[in-house]
Amino acid sequence: MGKVLQLQEGSSDLPPEAAGVAGGAAKTATKTPLERVLRSKGLIWMDTQPQDALYWSHAGRCARFSTCGRWTQPAAADPSPAADAGAAAFGSGRAGAAVAAAGWSPEALDLPRNELVFIGAGLDEVAIRTMLDSCLATEEELSVMMTMQAKFAARAAAAEAAATAPPAAHAGA
Repeated sequence: MGKVLQLQEGSSDLPPEAAGVAGGAAKTATKTPLERVLRSKGLIWMDTQPQDALYWSHAGRCARFSTCGRWTQPAAADPSPAADAGAAAFGSGRAGAAVAAAGWSPEALDLPRNELVFIGAGLDEVAIRTMLDSCLATEEELSVMMTMQAKFAARAAAAEAAATAPPAAHAGA
C-alpha cells in the first residue's frame, strides 16, 4: 500500500526516493505530447495482429486495446490468400459494443488503418502526429510481416488439412 503507479515516457535507474518521489507522487520532467490528452479512442491496425481490427480506448491513465472484429479487405501489401475478404462482425465483448456505440458499422472494418480521436485542452496535433508516425512500420517492415503471415497461414492450412484428411488405405491388405 502507499505505492503509486506512474505511467510516463522514459525510464530512470534511480530508486524512487532519488527520482523525486514526495508524498506518494513522482515528479517527472519528461514531457510527452499526450500529457494533455484526457481521452482517446478509435480503431488501430497492429503488425502483430494484421487481420484483426483493434479498438483503442484510453481515459486518464487507463488504456485498453481489444479485438473488435476482422478487417474485411486485405491490406494492399498482403499477398496472403488467407486474408481474403470475409464477413465482418464486431466482437461480442466490450470492444464490439463500444465500437458499435461509437457509430461504426461492420462495414467500417473494410481496409486496415489507424483512425484515432484525441480529446483534451491545448493539444499539440503536430507533436501527437509526429510521435504516432514514429511508431508506424516502414514499407519494408510491412512487406516482411505480410510475407511471414502468409507463410504462417499456409503452414496452418496444411497442418489442418493433414489433421482432417482420412487415413491412407494400406496396399496389400
